Amino acid sequence: MASSFGHARPVPLWLNTATDSRTVGDRSRPQQRSGGAVPGPARSPFVIEAFGFETAAEICDEWADLVSRSLEPNVFMEPGFALAAAQHLARADRPTFVAVWQRESSDDRGRLLALWALVLPRTFFGSQIATLWCHKQSALGLPVLDAARANELIAAVFVWLADAFPRVRILVFPKLVRSGPTFARILAYALATGLEWRLLDQHERPILLANGAGVNISNEGYRSLARRRRQLEKYGKVLVRSSRDPAEIRNAAEAFLALEESGWKGRRRTALLCDSSRAAFARTMTRRLSREGKCRIDALTIDGRPIAMGIILRTRDRASFWKIAYDEAFAAQSPGVQLALETTQIQMSDEACSATDSCSAPGNGMIERLWRDRLPIVDLALPLYPAANEMLGGFAWRNVLRRRLRRRLSRWVRERIRREHRKTES
Repeated sequence: MASSFGHARPVPLWLNTATDSRTVGDRSRPQQRSGGAVPGPARSPFVIEAFGFETAAEICDEWADLVSRSLEPNVFMEPGFALAAAQHLARADRPTFVAVWQRESSDDRGRLLALWALVLPRTFFGSQIATLWCHKQSALGLPVLDAARANELIAAVFVWLADAFPRVRILVFPKLVRSGPTFARILAYALATGLEWRLLDQHERPILLANGAGVNISNEGYRSLARRRRQLEKYGKVLVRSSRDPAEIRNAAEAFLALEESGWKGRRRTALLCDSSRAAFARTMTRRLSREGKCRIDALTIDGRPIAMGIILRTRDRASFWKIAYDEAFAAQSPGVQLALETTQIQMSDEACSATDSCSAPGNGMIERLWRDRLPIVDLALPLYPAANEMLGGFAWRNVLRRRLRRRLSRWVRERIRREHRKTES
């Protein structure tokens, strides 16, 4: 694709238009409070434009620089992860990237200050809801915001969305860290502009903090794991191997895909290797991040054969324990727990890592029993402007009911899997 950012760059999909701040958005709406207004382009310090993933790939250097100074670390919005996901995973919900640039005196784009990935209504008669892009392989739904100007950037994007997509009324942020600065800044904007807000879902997941409570294993638990480790050693030499080099990551990723597909995820057709698009994403993403030193794959091996593997992703001082898989032939020896404990020790010995997110879904008993600290996660919904506040109540209740039904179904599936595991172990 020809570059959209060359000297002969065409007009972007949406660009700030010369509208007064009091009339941004649907002209039939009541005026917003002045606290939420963003100056029109004659006074605005920003240029905002939207594009697809092909064009987003052309600004990788600017994107990477923004990630290095972002308000809140999020490996799932690293270029290596997000572009691979947009290319291979997204179909009907392919994201629109919204970039906010510093406006130069000549109205040219300067420094990249924010990047949002949004799933927007595709037709004129489409939904009235826009969502921060957070697919099944992602554990966080955070925009990338320059830490020094986060408040201005949030206000600018809200007003731009109301103007560019007048049918959109509600914006949903899935999987926000409730104790994080992004959530706090969004709520501060809502309070300043008279926006109501709802938490559609909230739960906690395990996190390993460098200065936190640490591992939650009793002496009896350690003795039990040591006994099972000795049982494994009867099959051969047990070692832990970490792959970091891009060439090593390539081979380790293939081994992980095969190991995951051999277990219950393969039988349920949810393993990465069961879908060509998911497999292509995993291969592309791990290779791209490994070239930047942001991917590691740990393996618990017997005579060189992996019986448990985990993929750890890294951005700045934060790590994410993204995936784990194990050989069910050794289920009685708990290879997944054995590897998780080894990975925990590696993470705790890394002085440059302040936290490791488990990325686990609610009810993951293994990692919940292992790590004591918890990360509060919420899904946040709020209108784009005060006149849409009345829509929020009904939308929130529909989502709560839908999530409760989904959670009950997930709980039933997990119980079925646990029963199958008990039968295998017996």
